[in-house]
Amino acid sequence: MKKCILSAAALLLAAMLLPATAEAQSSSESRRGADSAEESSKVALGIGVGIVKPESDSDMYLTASLRFRIGEGWEDEDDRRSYNRRGDRGIRGYLEPEIGYWKQDGTANRPDTEDLLLGVNLLGVVPTRNAEYFIGVGFGVHFIDTEFTPADTSFEAIDDSDTAIGANLQVGLDVNISQNVALFGVGRFDLVEDVRDETQLKVYGGLRFKF
Repeated sequence: MKKCILSAAALLLAAMLLPATAEAQSSSESRRGADSAEESSKVALGIGVGIVKPESDSDMYLTASLRFRIGEGWEDEDDRRSYNRRGDRGIRGYLEPEIGYWKQDGTANRPDTEDLLLGVNLLGVVPTRNAEYFIGVGFGVHFIDTEFTPADTSFEAIDDSDTAIGANLQVGLDVNISQNVALFGVGRFDLVEDVRDETQLKVYGGLRFKF
């Protein structure tokens, strides 16, 4: 079941990316006088890896996200050039659908746990010349599988699948390495309702591709 959901989510991200990329490329061509690609980019795909700490141990965390700029840009070319001359930056808003996954191997006293997250974040981004700082909040659905086979056969084994609602608070930094690629890092705290690992600390990084 979880593999099917993961595959469907990956296809959804790809389907969302294709039209958005085409639209962003068309928009970019209409702004050929732009001083930087960062000002014309409306969509960004991020792929990252890091660690999640649901309890005392840490496990690998995998994530992918697709950012969409919300709010309109320049009304005309003169407005954009005036903005560039002033050097104004301000806060920009982004909507970010995401997918995340981690797995914790069990022990004699702890079950095997898998957590697949499908969520969406609202981000405030502050751009500078070579970097972007951001803070955000988000909500999502966690699809959690739990399996446990006790060493003592007198106890009942556990094989359970559940869904739970979660929320997160995150801060991060993008460092531009080219006009269309950036390195990013994120520190994040997730709170998931009514599950064993209800608090999750995540630290991860990766590459963000801007279109």
